[in-house]
Amino acid sequence: MANPIARGALETQAHLKDIDYTAFKAEERAITGKINLRGKSDDRAFAAAAARGLGDLFLPMEPTSSTARDDLAVLWLGPDEWMITCPQEKSESTLSALEEALSGVHHSAVEVSDNFTVFRVSGTGVRRALSKLGTLDFHPRGFRPGDVVQTPLGKADTILHLVEGDDDAITVDVYVRRSFAAYVWMAMDNAAIEFGVAV
Repeated sequence: MANPIARGALETQAHLKDIDYTAFKAEERAITGKINLRGKSDDRAFAAAAARGLGDLFLPMEPTSSTARDDLAVLWLGPDEWMITCPQEKSESTLSALEEALSGVHHSAVEVSDNFTVFRVSGTGVRRALSKLGTLDFHPRGFRPGDVVQTPLGKADTILHLVEGDDDAITVDVYVRRSFAAYVWMAMDNAAIEFGVAV
């Protein structure tokens, strides 16, 4: 899907001049490993076992938060649900380690790597572009590094993870189900066209 997406963005902007293309950079990330984990957040045995399975990386328990170390991240999706992301080649071993650590503890762990496309958008125009598509407050006071939110962009449900940034330039991973990926890309492309979209 990466080539049609990039081609569409470039064709859309073919008539634009004098744009520096640094305010909104976008790319489709290579397939990453994704594991959906469910369990009771108030179950200490579950939380401790999950952390062991993740190499002592604790699950985030605060709403809209995340934890990360090296190439492993855990995104809070709800009071009893998390998404674990890792390199695709480590997905199987990460899931196996989780299942072994959680043996005998009530839980569900399912690989969902193929369910989502992930777009990474970065630059000084990201907050303004995304604010055109959703009702979330993208101001720095409401959307900060490490935050994870589930919100529609246009008419498609997405998961947004603010990976890094400050009050101005930010980097956000946009998770969207594959069947809506092209729609979300074009919606972001249209929202960011005033900045120029670098792909």
